[in-house]
Parts: sequence; C-alpha cells; structure tokens
Amino acid sequence: MEQVEEMNQKIASGEKSEYWNEIFNSWLPILALVAPITLFSSALIRASGVGVLPDDLDWISKYEAIVGLAGAPFGVATFIFVGRIVADEFPKTGVMVTIFGVLFTGFMVFITSFRGLAAGYVELGVDPALINEGGLPIWVIPILIYNLLGFIAHIGAGIALIRGKSTLSWCGWSMILGIICIPIAQAFYFHLEIFYPLGTGLILLSIIGLVRQR
Repeated sequence: MEQVEEMNQKIASGEKSEYWNEIFNSWLPILALVAPITLFSSALIRASGVGVLPDDLDWISKYEAIVGLAGAPFGVATFIFVGRIVADEFPKTGVMVTIFGVLFTGFMVFITSFRGLAAGYVELGVDPALINEGGLPIWVIPILIYNLLGFIAHIGAGIALIRGKSTLSWCGWSMILGIICIPIAQAFYFHLEIFYPLGTGLILLSIIGLVRQR
C-alpha cells in the first residue's frame, strides 16, 4: 500500500510539474517582450530630454529610471527565451546566452535603481555634483561589467541566429546592430538622441521577430 501511495504522489507531482511548465512556456514569449519594450520606451524618454537631472547628473532622466526599473527584472525572461531558441541548434551557446543575459539583467536592475535613487536625492535638494562624485566608485565598475555582459550575451545570440538554419538571421543582425548602437550613445554620448532609441529599438525588433517565429 505504501508503494502504491508513493507512486500516486509521484504521478500527481509530475502532473503538477507538467502543468507548471505549460503555463510558464505559454507566458514566456509575452514576458520576454516586457524588458525590451520598457527599455525602448525609457530610451525615447531619455532622448527627448524629459526629466533630465541638472549639472553633473545630466546623463540621468528620472522618468527614464522609473520606466526602466519597472521592466528591467523581466530581462530574465527575455534571455531565458532567447537562450532556448539558440539552444535548439547550439546548446552550449544557448546556455551561455542565458547565463550572461541573466547576469546582465541583474546589473541593469542595480544601475537603474541607482539612477532612480540619484533622482530622489536631487528632489530632496542634494547637490548633483556631490551625488555624482560620491556614487562614482559605486556605479562605474557595475556599468563596465553590465556593458561587457550585455555585449557577450547579445553578440553570442546574434551570431548563433545568423549561423542557424532557420529564418531568424535578420533577428540576429538586428540584435548585433542594436547592442553596438547602445554603447555609442551611453558610453560616448555620440548623438544619444539617435543611437539610444535606435539600439534599443533594434533589439526590441529582434525579440518581436523571435516571438512571432515561435
């Protein structure tokens, strides 16, 4: 009797696990779009100059921080989704894309939170120069790691999609061009109003293409 009950429990547990997988897999493509959509929206806000902080913190828009922080955690779903697609033909690359992408998402949440915190201190009357100088040791290294992880994840996924036998090569090119445009805007501040929305828009376009193909 005990063996029968144990078997029944395993069967019930397996059914629940399968049901959970079905729900997760059905929602994953939708969740994968959240981070790219909010990132593109925040880029448009920053490019428009709305809510830009004064003086030394003119690289931060408080509204960009709010919108970005709302969607940044969903980057985990984005890279699980992309990693699975890549893994269909390149398993090791797919795992790499997911790992680096999830780590990239963690740093993105941290950096976006810092921007929101800086905006809050400015609202309270703290000198922007003091915030910028005081926060320099905190955010510089995370930003470097964030850019490195994002570059590896997106370039790796892009190359895999281009090399794959499916019809997703254009998604790969869009992803690669997008991740190249973003540092041009954020790191070098070269025509930020053009390259920041362009880069995030290309990445969004590539994810939309992957979702539609699935």
